[in-house]
Amino acid sequence: MLRIIIHGCRGRLGREIAKVATSPNSKVEVEIVAGIDMEIAEDNLFTFPVFESLDKCNVKADMVIDASTAAAVDALLDYCALENTALVLCTTGLRQSTLDKLQSVSTVVPIFKSYNMSVGVNFISSFLKKISGQLYDLDFDIEIVDKHHNLKIDSPSGTVNIFYDSITESLKDVTPVKVYDRHTGHGPRERNEIGIHSIRGGGIVGEHSVIFAADNEIIEIKHSAVSREVFAHGALKAASFLSDKKHGLYEMSDMIDAL
Repeated sequence: MLRIIIHGCRGRLGREIAKVATSPNSKVEVEIVAGIDMEIAEDNLFTFPVFESLDKCNVKADMVIDASTAAAVDALLDYCALENTALVLCTTGLRQSTLDKLQSVSTVVPIFKSYNMSVGVNFISSFLKKISGQLYDLDFDIEIVDKHHNLKIDSPSGTVNIFYDSITESLKDVTPVKVYDRHTGHGPRERNEIGIHSIRGGGIVGEHSVIFAADNEIIEIKHSAVSREVFAHGALKAASFLSDKKHGLYEMSDMIDAL
């Protein structure tokens, strides 16, 4: 059985991963052996021990699932390299220096990185690679909208980056320009712009739309997460996928291709 540490176990996603992993209906055979979180409380929320930092954790594991914050990822990567522990990385908003370290550590241990652990989001990403260039050539303008709860730190979301990269990969001989929210400029839209708009409010789990707008028709591709359980299931599926890998950097498309 796969032994897992949840890094950021008291966060929204961390708690959801723990709940799904310990459910009798779980389709992935894992054991949560420890959690890491700066907030330590005697509330019996978990059946596994919780440590305030990785350097205080004395429990060995096969893998870490990270559901923490971008600021904590550098130390996590150091830990995984030192302990030869695989990593499923769910955290978004990473700095370029952290991404460079991630690439380096992946030559030693297997790392699965996705800005969104939803399988549905990543199927849409694959679809966008196929259609975006064709629609752009047919004079459709492209806009991306993301909606999240009022506690989300990064904006735009990591999923916006997934969709944007898929769209631009599909465009031929075009240098796209990101335009955020359109509040700083006045004038007509430039042909090569891709608009990006972020909404933060209430308890929205996550909604993402890609809008293709022509003069007389509109195509909207939308994904809505109705609960965080979808991300927890995705993270645990990623852990199962990664369990037999020796080293390397993997993404959701690798897992989907292996289905």
